[in-house]
Amino acid sequence: MKSFFWKYCLTTSKAKTFALSKTYEKQTDSELAALIVKGNPLAYQALFYRYYDTLFRFFWQRTTDEEMAKDGVQDVFARVWQNRDKLNPDLSLKAYLY
Repeated sequence: MKSFFWKYCLTTSKAKTFALSKTYEKQTDSELAALIVKGNPLAYQALFYRYYDTLFRFFWQRTTDEEMAKDGVQDVFARVWQNRDKLNPDLSLKAYLY
């Protein structure tokens, strides 16, 4: 299931991305998680940009298939948004993603 926010993250303009990165680049994972729990799509997008490459490499190393790796990343981020109310900002967000 493709989520709205997955599409939103992939289609955001460069100008908006630049503004976003300046707004959220200094936020810790815990701060981003707290904002995501509240339903903040920009914090979700910042998380997406922060972890997309490493998650993609993680899946690609296990599948060696680009489309499967992209699907794996998409599934992770879809679950994060769908289960955002269960995120605990006090726990490691990176561990939650992997």
